[in-house]
Amino acid sequence: MLAGIGGLSPGDAVIKLDRDKSNPAARVIADAQLFDDVPKVDMRRLRTTWITWLVTERIPLDIILSASGLTSARTLIDMIATLPSTNTTELLRDGGAS
Repeated sequence: MLAGIGGLSPGDAVIKLDRDKSNPAARVIADAQLFDDVPKVDMRRLRTTWITWLVTERIPLDIILSASGLTSARTLIDMIATLPSTNTTELLRDGGAS
């Protein structure tokens, strides 16, 4: 770690990547020697996984939209359609609607 940050000033980026290019997370490890069974890193897939996790944690919709940078719930609707079904009556107050 010390060798990797040697010569950097406070506030310097450790990994300098052009943020305008796609998938910067994968480009960080592009030349790394990895095992054969390591999945490909894709920022879009990581973001989708994170957002679907947020949805399953009963976090308020406005918080999810703000944290993820989404401006509408359309993307969430598409993501939710791919999640496994649950018994929603267990999540309702008093076990169900009256």
